[in-house]
Amino acid sequence: MIRTFFRAMASEVTSIHSHQIAEVHKVPMRVIIRPFPPEVDEEKVKSIMHTLEVN
Repeated sequence: MIRTFFRAMASEVTSIHSHQIAEVHKVPMRVIIRPFPPEVDEEKVKSIMHTLEVN
């Protein structure tokens, strides 16, 4: 049901956070499977650190 809803709304909803969904599920992080290993771009990290320090 939820998948059908999101497929129908995919062209209108840009984020699950911007859509008014009252139903919330608490899911432990240990059960969430990440499809890709995290990759850290050192230049991006340095850039955001610089931006935060300046502002």
